Amino acid sequence: MSIQIQGLQESLRVLGKVEPELKKSFMKNVQRIAKPLATSIDSRVPKQAPLSGWDHNGSKGWAPKKVSIRTDTRLPRRRPNQPGVSTLNVIRITTRGSSVAIADMAGKANGTSSRAPLQRRRPNFASALTARLGDPSRFMWRDIDESIQQIVDELQPYVREVTQRANQEMMRIR
Repeated sequence: MSIQIQGLQESLRVLGKVEPELKKSFMKNVQRIAKPLATSIDSRVPKQAPLSGWDHNGSKGWAPKKVSIRTDTRLPRRRPNQPGVSTLNVIRITTRGSSVAIADMAGKANGTSSRAPLQRRRPNFASALTARLGDPSRFMWRDIDESIQQIVDELQPYVREVTQRANQEMMRIR
């Protein structure tokens, strides 16, 4: 899910050079606005392992960590087959636990894309998670459609302020 805003990257770059405090406050506001979504995701992740195979302290053991919110205004990646189109991820909401990511998306491809040898596959893994936690995309994307509009509505005034200040600074420079 993405929201398209024209000129935000350039505005943030100009603002970072001219008024770094405003850029810093914009980033803090972005994180504050996204915090309720991260909190609701955290509340959905079970504290105890949903399946007994995750009940250990190894690297893939169940150790849910808080969802992280990161703001990023680095240059976007290039798209060679789409010249002139670039994507800037301003907000990234990610889970840092690999077991949580596995539990979140297990069964999304109906078990047909596993690269594990047949004898190592667990045929009821996704169905066991579905019975306990619901359908795939169990934590991260469940309520994103309702939350994204609220986030956009709260971000609009800050984006307008940043672009307006950046345009004023660009007019002064020219």
